Amino acid sequence: MTVAWRSETGLVRTHNEDSLYIDEDKGIFLIADGMGGHENGQLASSLAVKIFAEEMLNHQTDDFSLDNLHNAMTKANDAVYHQQNLLSGKIMGTTFSAVAITKDQLLIGHIGDSRIYRLQETSVEQLTHDHSYLAELIRLGEINEIEAKNSTQKNVLIKALGPEAAIEAQYLQQKISVGDKILLCTDGLYNLISDEEIWQMVKQSESLQKAADQLIETALLRGGFDNITLILYEHEA
Repeated sequence: MTVAWRSETGLVRTHNEDSLYIDEDKGIFLIADGMGGHENGQLASSLAVKIFAEEMLNHQTDDFSLDNLHNAMTKANDAVYHQQNLLSGKIMGTTFSAVAITKDQLLIGHIGDSRIYRLQETSVEQLTHDHSYLAELIRLGEINEIEAKNSTQKNVLIKALGPEAAIEAQYLQQKISVGDKILLCTDGLYNLISDEEIWQMVKQSESLQKAADQLIETALLRGGFDNITLILYEHEA
């Protein structure tokens, strides 16, 4: 198996507002963390995943491009924004992180504060930017990582899919090599497990699923304060 996944409500929340989508044959992996209250958050994340996947499935894997991802994210945003208007303007949105993989190319579309990592034999690299208030303060040099970790404003986003009619997302294309592992996860995971710990657990596990399970169980043991969702993929020839 070259992909593993797991999604848990956690120990505090009563509903799981995260959504995910996996199409290993097409090379499409999606993760979303909804916001707007129990029902609206789950609707936002599931709707975004559904619309994005439908749009990408119109294309052959070998023809995937950043334009495809941009168009699919735009359509997903339109759908969530329209649904928000139908609900009399109640706040509704979602983080959204998408991976599309061709034979040797990794394509990413991302908005919000879920994350995509690349894990290699000797390193772990966060490929996406957190579109959050705290991350912006860190980039501006106004606070440090320790201050951010202890802040009560962890969940304040400056970008998300759905609340606004237009989005400014992050798009990225890189080479991907055999053996590279790609991790998509919501903040319920990385807020409780450091990047170094994530890398160590994945490297030392006997399989992708065991790594996924260990990561989730560790987050739960440390409080499980939020929904926790991850997809772990290993690239093969």
